[in-house]
Parts: sequence; structure tokens; C-alpha cells
Amino acid sequence: MNTQKQFKKNIRQYLLDSCIDLEAEMMSDGQKTKWIADRFYNEFVHPYNEQRYNGNMVMICTEWLMGLALNVDCYNGQIVKAYAELKGVEKLTEEQEDYILGFGVHHQQRWFIVLAEYLMEMIDEQAKEKYLKEKGLV
Repeated sequence: MNTQKQFKKNIRQYLLDSCIDLEAEMMSDGQKTKWIADRFYNEFVHPYNEQRYNGNMVMICTEWLMGLALNVDCYNGQIVKAYAELKGVEKLTEEQEDYILGFGVHHQQRWFIVLAEYLMEMIDEQAKEKYLKEKGLV
């Protein structure tokens, strides 16, 4: 089983590898992160979502990911397999499967919440502030 540090590294790489745009494939990891951030803020951060999710960027990002904005696993079998690989285990326990396939607030599947948490962590604070200011949300 991986340490939390290794899991974080694995999930970051998983998110970067989920860029299926031809332009993004030729980018460095930093450029991919910016490309993802640009897409997220331009496509999904707007006053309606700000109000709907009380400004919770992780929940807004979760909804964006649930719409398959990035090429992430979305079927239960794929999610279980991907989560096991990210965790560095051959097979998840029943409790781990129940956790990752379960639902959190706003009926969002926990898999997408976990991805959103790490994605938002990846996005540079300066970039978040810049986009929020441009949108007039701060």
C-alpha cells in the first residue's frame, strides 16, 4: 500500500494524464495544470454555481468532473480499479469500495469529490484568485 504522499503523487499524475486535448498532450505538467484551471474556471465558475454551492470550489469542481470534462474513469468497475492502482493495492477492501463508490453532499459520488479535492489543490492559488477576480466573485 502506498503512503499518502505516494497516493497524492499518483492522483496528480492521473489527473494530468486525463487531458485528452491534442494541445494539452504536448504540454509540461505545469502547463497542463494551467490548461485544466483555465477550462474549469471558464466553463464552470459562474455566479449560479457560486451561489448553488456557497462558493465551495471543490463542490463546483466535482460537478464539473462529473460531467466528464476530463477523461477520468466514470463506471463503478473502472473507478474501483483506478482507485486501487492509485492506492497501490491489488484489490480494495469492501469498505474501501463502499467509500469510493459512495455519495457525499449534493449526491456527488465520492470518487469525483476526491479527484476534485486534489485537482483544486493542484491549481495555483494565484491563478484561482486571478480568475475569481475576473469573474467578479471576490
